[in-house]
Amino acid sequence: MALNKSMTTGAAIAGAARAYTEGPVTFVTYMRVEYGHFEEYIDWLNSTWKPTMEATKKAGLIIDYKIFTATPKSPDQPNIIRMITYKNMAALATNSRNGE
Repeated sequence: MALNKSMTTGAAIAGAARAYTEGPVTFVTYMRVEYGHFEEYIDWLNSTWKPTMEATKKAGLIIDYKIFTATPKSPDQPNIIRMITYKNMAALATNSRNGE
């Protein structure tokens, strides 16, 4: 809520200096893989997702990507965290429009 208010206030002040610096943006996805499908999902990450991310990185569309596994404390918490780092917010927006 405070972020929203801050953004509105910043936009309302004409000619004010930016409160941020252009730079990398990381898109984080928290996922819950169903019980019994974890190894299947890891296999998909290695066979499909990782080569796609490598090609995307080589093409200069992303800076980096990471996968983390988590040990959830309850059944509704994530057990996989995916991170994709883009050059800037414009690159993230472009990839989002293209279905990534």
